[in-house]
Amino acid sequence: MTTTMINRDEPPQREADLLAVVDDACQTLERLGASLERLDASLAGEAHPFEQTLKEARWACAKARDELAHPALTLATVGTTSSGKSTLLNALIGRRLAPMDTHEMSAGLLEVHHAKQWALEVCSGQATPPATPEALDEASAHDTIRACMEGYHQARADGEAPEIPHLRVSCPLFPMHPSHDFARALGGEVRFVALDLPGLRTVDDQTHLEIIQSRVRR
Repeated sequence: MTTTMINRDEPPQREADLLAVVDDACQTLERLGASLERLDASLAGEAHPFEQTLKEARWACAKARDELAHPALTLATVGTTSSGKSTLLNALIGRRLAPMDTHEMSAGLLEVHHAKQWALEVCSGQATPPATPEALDEASAHDTIRACMEGYHQARADGEAPEIPHLRVSCPLFPMHPSHDFARALGGEVRFVALDLPGLRTVDDQTHLEIIQSRVRR
């Protein structure tokens, strides 16, 4: 989903009009979500042909409502394998989270969200985060991500079809420090998300291309 940021140089009335439109859209989505929930509840226990469609509609509605209420500026690195995407991402966020190496390392999707507290979620792939949140820091998060990526590449090299990794890290990011011009430009109203996308090995690399296209469209 593409987020439209409000230009700080916009006239006050124009900004107020934009915010009013966003608020109206949020209320409309809230009403739609409530209607979908009532429909789902009324059909509970019954077999019907649009069960999956209803589930997907509820999910899409909730996601759209959340993204309108809490918009995000998303930065993504895209390119060929071993072209320095992860190195650039780490430099931009002020953290060494994305694994770097002279050979192909990135695999699947790594999301990095700005947050006050550290958290690591393994959405898919083989990884074992630290047992307790208190044990999670930059080094342990990096090691967990690297182990997941290395395991994926090794499994592929062994002729297996491993689950594509998808990891989500939340932590304080340098550009979002209150003293940073970037954070001041966002004004505290917009979330910041950085994506380390997989590199393209060849023009026929459909697996990684689909991951990239699915995130770029949003």
